[in-house]
Amino acid sequence: MRLVAFSVVVACAWFVAVNLVASAVAWWLTPAVVSRAAGFDAAGRASALFAWRMWPSVLSLMVSIGVAWPSFLMHESSSADEPLTGWLIAAIAIAVALLAMGVGAVWRASRAAHVRATRWKAGARPVGPGTLLVARDLATAAVAGVWRPTVFVSRRLSDVLTPGELRAVLAHEWAHAAARDNVKRALLLAAPDPMRFTRRGAAIVEGWMTATEHAADDRVAALGRAAAVDLASALVKAARVLGAGGAEPALVRNVAGHGDLPGRVLRLLDDADSHRRATVLWPRLLMRGLAAVMVLGPAVCTPAFSPAVHAVSEFFVNGRF
Repeated sequence: MRLVAFSVVVACAWFVAVNLVASAVAWWLTPAVVSRAAGFDAAGRASALFAWRMWPSVLSLMVSIGVAWPSFLMHESSSADEPLTGWLIAAIAIAVALLAMGVGAVWRASRAAHVRATRWKAGARPVGPGTLLVARDLATAAVAGVWRPTVFVSRRLSDVLTPGELRAVLAHEWAHAAARDNVKRALLLAAPDPMRFTRRGAAIVEGWMTATEHAADDRVAALGRAAAVDLASALVKAARVLGAGGAEPALVRNVAGHGDLPGRVLRLLDDADSHRRATVLWPRLLMRGLAAVMVLGPAVCTPAFSPAVHAVSEFFVNGRF
């Protein structure tokens, strides 16, 4: 039992060490990555920024839980009596703090979204599959929920929209749901790494939010020129209505509540579609690669590198190999 408990301590040390190094690299390269991603189409830019923001957390969790922890259990003697040094105590505190802040941020955002959605559902009327017309408390239109998203439309907004504009707004919100943007937003909130405290980390999240709005707009524009014009008109009307409504929680995506609204309208009205660059595949491949590393990395790395990993763990514990 003592060996298992101490292996968790060692995993915390690995988590903090890898996290600090990976976050420092991510922080240093962020300006170049953001500049490069600016040349992608909106969906590719969103994928690239999401993957870049998440990789320090994914790598540190994979190495600590999937590689370092089992390696220590395999190679450490059950009779060993390792000291709990000040560095290990600090590593435990830092790891617990980072994980707790991430979990707490997601819990608070989920709770706020749940409370808001519950209030909206009271007295709401279905107007389509997964779509509710809300008579009060909602200013415009929004998609709420992580695993089972629901689109809400305020009566205040629907009363000022034409049928075409309303269809465009609903298509925009369902584009967010199809892209799992609320799931990704929850993961960004949870990311347990030091980048969450930096301006560059915040800039990545802000850029991702803007890119997801552009990507959802592009999904509507792909339906035709009329749909793009209808959405542009609806955004202007929604912005006027939203002025009296306030902001929504982090896990609620409001049709006009984020991003450069004039810029979005101009993008939609751009006849030449010059803002839509060729689709870039590698950001999407990178995001899928992160998931594959998290799942398959430990199975591949542990047998090959476990002796070397255990040697580094001994250095963490004793200060020598």
